[in-house]
Amino acid sequence: SPPANTPSKLRRYLEHAEKHLGVNDATSYEHRLSQESFGPDILPFISEQLLVNCGLTMGDTIRLKRGASAWWSSPEAK
Repeated sequence: SPPANTPSKLRRYLEHAEKHLGVNDATSYEHRLSQESFGPDILPFISEQLLVNCGLTMGDTIRLKRGASAWWSSPEAK
């Protein structure tokens, strides 16, 4: 069964994004993304503009969206 989204999953994904996806200071967006209930399970489905409104650059938005599906289905998300 797919992993359940939890607040710790967002933090872990943002840490992964900093280390492996080139998203500088990704964890600094945790609070804002959490306020919107945006987790790695749905990031690919969120519009770029909504993520930019959370303070992310367009480039970092694309990096987060592209990496989320692979991370979500990886053992790291379990």
